[in-house]
Amino acid sequence: EEIAKYIRDVGGKYIIIPDRKEAVAYALSNMQKGDILVLAGKGDETFMKTKNGKVPYSEL
Repeated sequence: EEIAKYIRDVGGKYIIIPDRKEAVAYALSNMQKGDILVLAGKGDETFMKTKNGKVPYSEL
């Protein structure tokens, strides 16, 4: 949500997909020539904080 605020502030387009795997799949399938996709890693964290609490997380 914090990142979305910055994108909104500059008039950028975005969607929020809570599930990271689904979000990556969506991004990859909607990329166009010249696009760049950056996947910012979370290091060695094994969970992700959500508004519903902690959920298991893995980049693998």
